[in-house]
Formats: sequence, structure tokens, C-alpha cells
Amino acid sequence: MHLGVSCFLRSALAASTLTHSFSRDGGLPGARIFGKINTKLDLPLNAFFLNTVIQCALACIYFGSTAAFNAFLGVSVICLGSSCFIPILLSFINRRQEVSLGRFYQGKIGFICNV
Repeated sequence: MHLGVSCFLRSALAASTLTHSFSRDGGLPGARIFGKINTKLDLPLNAFFLNTVIQCALACIYFGSTAAFNAFLGVSVICLGSSCFIPILLSFINRRQEVSLGRFYQGKIGFICNV
């Protein structure tokens, strides 16, 4: 039980830090609200509450229908895979010209790894 609570708090704090950073840079609606840091606690408290509300809403989907929740998770896994695949595809379309300028260019081995 203790380990689960500490893992939840750490992952929630990491997500709220990312939300705060994204808000601070103007990437979210309500950036002035979620981009603030609570000076007393030295935490992005508003971003933490936003993430908590989103997590509770996702939990409500699970209580309503497990099939809908599994579909939601399936879509997120597909999107995560696509976010890794698209940059590699664009690199292949450009014949890996940007990669060849990099410090860690591996030549044909890098091409094989990307395939």
C-alpha cells in the first residue's frame, strides 16, 4: 500500500511539473493559472490539481465501462507508437540527410537500426 501511494504521488508530481512547464511556455489554455508555482510549498499546485482532476475523470470512464477505458488506453498506445514512428519515417523520406550531420552518425548500421 505504501509503495503504491508513493508511486502515485511521484508520478502525479512529475506530470504536474510537465503540465506547469507546458503552461509556462503558453502551450495550454489557462496558462496563467496552471503556470504558477505555489511559493509556500514550492510546487506547481494548480497543475497538480488539474492532473488530479483528469486522472479522476479517467477513473470514472473505467467505472462506467471497462471496454471504453481499454479502448482509450489502446488509442494512447497507438499514438505513442506513432510519435516514435513519424520522425523516423520523415528521416527516411529526407534520405537521412539531417542524421548524417550529427555527432553520432552510424552510417548503414544506423539505417538498419531505424528499419
